Order: sequence, then structure tokens, then C-alpha cells
Amino acid sequence: MYTDPKAAYLSTRATSSVHDASPHKLIALLFDACCENLAVAKGAIQRNEVKAKADAIKKAMEIIVRLQAALDFEKGGQVATRLDDLYTFCTNHLALANVTNDTARIDEVYRVIAELKQGWSGIAETVTK
Repeated sequence: MYTDPKAAYLSTRATSSVHDASPHKLIALLFDACCENLAVAKGAIQRNEVKAKADAIKKAMEIIVRLQAALDFEKGGQVATRLDDLYTFCTNHLALANVTNDTARIDEVYRVIAELKQGWSGIAETVTK
């Protein structure tokens, strides 16, 4: 399992350069890549493209699992525990969306990830200072 955000992002084969990015920026890039894959999956479901749907959901789930694996429960305490629960919710919903072709479940996961991304972006100033 990857606990290094840079390795996790590289392993998802995302196209953005990560070599000079800060750890904070790497997590933001993971959120972006996840959202992008969720949008691809939703579109693939709507077009009845089974392989494209499965591939995009798999990539989104890999990102979420790696974000979850990188959680530090000692330092993160209750925040890490809540994030762990959210990530589990997301992977469960994506697994069900894959089986049932349910775009509403993908939308729910997208909302969770987008909200986490917004919160993560909001702390950028405090992290870089």
C-alpha cells in the first residue's frame, strides 16, 4: 500500500507533473484526478460504455484507497477517523455504482470528494506558512 502521496499520484498515471509539487499540492492533485475519473465514469454510464465506466471507477477507487492508506491516525486523531469513514463510504458507493450503473451514487461520491478538496484548498495558506 502506498503511504507517500507522490507515489500514489504517480501510480494512478495522472498526467500532471508532480515532481516539484509540495505534499499539500500532491493531495490536491489526487482530489482533482479522482473528480476527473468520477466525471468520466458518469459519462460512460450514460453512454453505456461498460469498460470505460469500470476503468474510471477503478481509478477513482484506487485514488481514494491510497488517500485512506495515507491517513495518520496518531497525528490526525478524530479528523483522520472521520476521513477514514468518508473514504470507506466513497469506495462502497463506487463499488455499488459500478455494479448497478447508478450515476446518483457517483454524484454522491463526487460531492464528498469535491467538499474534501475545497476544505483541503482552504488550508493551503496555513500549510505553506
